[in-house]
Amino acid sequence: MFVLALLVAVLGGVGQASGSAADAGHIHAVAFDPGDGALLLGTHDGLYRLGASDARPRKVGTVSYDLMGLAALGRRSYLASGHPDPAAARREGLPANLGLIRTDDGGRRWRFVSLRGEADFHVLRARGARVMAFDVVGRRLLASTTGGRTWMQRPVPDGANDLALGPSSGRVVASTADGLRISTDDGLTYRMLRRGLGPGLVAWPSRQRIVLVDARGRVLVSSNGGRRFARRAALGETPTALAATNAKVAVVLESGRLLLSRDGGRTFATVPR
Repeated sequence: MFVLALLVAVLGGVGQASGSAADAGHIHAVAFDPGDGALLLGTHDGLYRLGASDARPRKVGTVSYDLMGLAALGRRSYLASGHPDPAAARREGLPANLGLIRTDDGGRRWRFVSLRGEADFHVLRARGARVMAFDVVGRRLLASTTGGRTWMQRPVPDGANDLALGPSSGRVVASTADGLRISTDDGLTYRMLRRGLGPGLVAWPSRQRIVLVDARGRVLVSSNGGRRFARRAALGETPTALAATNAKVAVVLESGRLLLSRDGGRTFATVPR
């Protein structure tokens, strides 16, 4: 079971919705827009965005879906999953579980991709047309090579806590109870990559760079594809969401704090809520 990424997401999804930029409700997922580097927040009250000139995250559009999973595909193109707000559900006849949805205008409008009413993805990772997601309704790990239109079931690695898609086709890294495991066949089989690290949340932003934030809040970064890791920072809390690029690292902590590093994970600042 995805102990951190799944269990914390389930327990954390009970916050109250809000319409203000300063109080977005619980943050379930984070991602970076590959186009302009803006930080994206999937929250209980919809999608929020922190651009380079923003002092604090701003609500995108008027849609207030409870976004449990979020992944960025390209500039202003994102995938998400979650639940409609009660008013929208009644008005538009939406199911309780949105399945996989997509936006290509930065989050102002969303369309259904697949599994409408059938799936609720609390772990959602995407890289081009490759998607992997954990559905808490069916308790299943699914993989897609068609952008989420069609799916294949995958085994959950023993003791898995989180996973990330690598930049090379077929590569997946999973944080497990006994270390990092790697797959080269899109999650069909795994081998040990680095024993003794984790469990935690993991991101794989580029070919050689892997970022792991473990259950104690230690930020560990590899610059050689996971063979060795260096400790960059100690956050002191369990992480509940993680996103990383080559230069930036965003972490949501169990207390609800949102931290952002602009120097590869060496130092972090609290993002105003």
